[in-house]
Amino acid sequence: MVERSIDDRSNLLAAKRYRRFEDRMFPNDARYRPNQRTGESRADKALTQGTRVGMAFRARQWVQTEFEVFGRLWSAGAAVPYPVQCRGREVMLEYLALRVE
Repeated sequence: MVERSIDDRSNLLAAKRYRRFEDRMFPNDARYRPNQRTGESRADKALTQGTRVGMAFRARQWVQTEFEVFGRLWSAGAAVPYPVQCRGREVMLEYLALRVE
């Protein structure tokens, strides 16, 4: 949880951090990601060959895609936290406190 303040206002954000790509990639991730071209020939070649650069690029794509999915779901009215920011291996989301009554 992170607290952000602007002037006299503050709010809480949840930080979803992903492991380094070397620590988190699993061998059968192809079924979880679309087979899309990036339009960048070097990146596409690295992704296809599974090089270290390609795996790092794939990990960044994974985080960016999740951020975009949160945005589409939130815009459609789904009960998901508002996506605030995507930076590096971290997605910042609106913090939703669970109330138990």
